[in-house]
Amino acid sequence: MSVTEVEGKTYSALSEQSEKDLATLDKISNSNFSISELPRLKMPPTGDNLFTIQASGFKEKIQYIEGIVVAQNDVRLYWKKEKNKSLPSPVCFSNDCISGLGAPGGDCTACSLVQFDSNDRSSNCEQRKVVLILRHANILPLVFVAPPKSAKALSMYFLNLASNRVRPCFAITSFSLSREKNRSGIQFSKINAQIKRLLSEEEKQIIAVYANKFSCLLNAQPYIY
Repeated sequence: MSVTEVEGKTYSALSEQSEKDLATLDKISNSNFSISELPRLKMPPTGDNLFTIQASGFKEKIQYIEGIVVAQNDVRLYWKKEKNKSLPSPVCFSNDCISGLGAPGGDCTACSLVQFDSNDRSSNCEQRKVVLILRHANILPLVFVAPPKSAKALSMYFLNLASNRVRPCFAITSFSLSREKNRSGIQFSKINAQIKRLLSEEEKQIIAVYANKFSCLLNAQPYIY
């Protein structure tokens, strides 16, 4: 990975106002704030290839997004099906992919719902990746819940960063979409991640505080879907 460190303070969270921003985050950390209240970055429906940023009373479609990954977590979600339709909320959840809460709950590694279906190589219980992405003009991140195939692509990207001793929060990442087909010939969109630049040492010191706060918040939440 031949990416060099670039100096510059293009992000609001890395500006001279960062101390005030951190004070705001402290208030959030000590309140009943829920990660689910943050704006959402959503994958497109079939036939579209644009992200959607969705907040209260606001929607925006974009082709790609750049930001700093301040927190990430792998989760498992199980929706029970009734009359060939899934219930709107998951009946079982795990925020560590090890221990499930709900029905059936218990040890995820021993659960039959985690096993792949040999026909379409999918499982009833989906593994997803929750990613918090901080954009340059904001002090609060977007929430992105990656579906299984995009979750796998992001895991490979983060593994590549780790192999180069780079924390996700120490780089600016560009996220885009590509169109893929599953074994049944059905099109879907998959996320692609690419490093744009590494943060300077000064930026790393500031963003590390942000990342620690949001990692704690994310791990403390019951679930996000």
